[in-house]
Amino acid sequence: MATVTEPTVSSEPTSATEIADTHSRAPLVALAAVVAGAFAVYTLLASLIDVPRVHPDEVRYAIAGSSLAEGEGLSLRGGEYGFGPLYALVLAGILLLTSGLAAAYDLFKAANALFFALTAIPVYLLARRLVSEWWAVLAAGLSVAIPSSISVATVMTESLAFFTAAWALYAIMLALESPTTGRQFALLAAIAAAFATRPQFGALYVTWLLGLALVWLILPARRPRTRTDLVRLWPSALPLVLAVGVLASRLVSGSSPRESFGAYWELWRGYDPLQVAKWLVYHLADFEIYLAVVPLAVTPIVLAALIRRGRAGSEASAALAALFLSANAIGLLVVAAFNSTPYAYDRLHDRYAFYLVPLWLIVLVAWLADGLPRPLVATASGAVLALVLPAILPFRQLANEAGIDTVPGALWVWLESQTAGP
Repeated sequence: MATVTEPTVSSEPTSATEIADTHSRAPLVALAAVVAGAFAVYTLLASLIDVPRVHPDEVRYAIAGSSLAEGEGLSLRGGEYGFGPLYALVLAGILLLTSGLAAAYDLFKAANALFFALTAIPVYLLARRLVSEWWAVLAAGLSVAIPSSISVATVMTESLAFFTAAWALYAIMLALESPTTGRQFALLAAIAAAFATRPQFGALYVTWLLGLALVWLILPARRPRTRTDLVRLWPSALPLVLAVGVLASRLVSGSSPRESFGAYWELWRGYDPLQVAKWLVYHLADFEIYLAVVPLAVTPIVLAALIRRGRAGSEASAALAALFLSANAIGLLVVAAFNSTPYAYDRLHDRYAFYLVPLWLIVLVAWLADGLPRPLVATASGAVLALVLPAILPFRQLANEAGIDTVPGALWVWLESQTAGP
């Protein structure tokens, strides 16, 4: 009897197409590994924290989540909540699956770790507008390995805020490249989610408007020439109409506009421009130390290249330059304004600005991907900034124990404790 031999099936790709498909999936597999690895590591590290340590913030969010889970609405033991509702909703969902706060505590921190790790995805997508897949994976990995990851161990909005703000920045980037009606609505939805996490992120709407103006400045061909061109931006006008309506209703009812600020009503006040400028410079110097100098030093090089390419017609380059400049200008201005008030306790608050860090890391990765260019003028400008900014920042702003507010300060205090003698 003749023996029929079945053909051997190889597990290896047998065609150029299959090999190409495997290679094209490799960066996505690496990105998934970054997310999974960050989630596992941060969940493990956060589990080492047994009790809340930032008061009253952690207790406030836990109470609000409990109130929602128990069907009592969003309140603080019957009092007004006044903060973004999204994080409280997340906590409430976890509480519904557990037997109470004590049982849910580790799950709260695990959710934080998940949000922080998932931020790698929008950062990857944002970086891909400028660099190749593997460089984008590097940017994503660096962005979730930042010092502010210590916040995953606190029952606070930081991790969810990082996640929602990253998606909002990506949505703004897409709209700056091409402000179609769909992309404008997408960015408004993303900003709304970020705002629902932390009202501070209402500033992202201003980031979008300023970024659009900067794109028009870099790419004159994109400027609206007719009334029809302006009308195409009608979705972006909706928040302005809503804000005017809310303000008008407040005035008609005889209430103060400051009530629109909720729990932040005290920030409806006058500000000293010189104090705001001082704190803006301080936070920029803090960012340099936070980022280990190099990203700030190479920023003038990358921005000059992006603007040059933008003027040559690259919409992605123009959009990223505009996004970087507008997001940092508005974001740091908001933080600096808060720091100029008595409620900031005369200390840095990089916890309110670290959502900008991925933009700086994307700039660093873009510089690496370009082959480490070092043009004379831009390199000299970066070197001067890198030398001058730390010299301006008072050392006491770093040598403090407010770790959740100022991460470099927490690292300094830890180093001091490790090296101090008996």
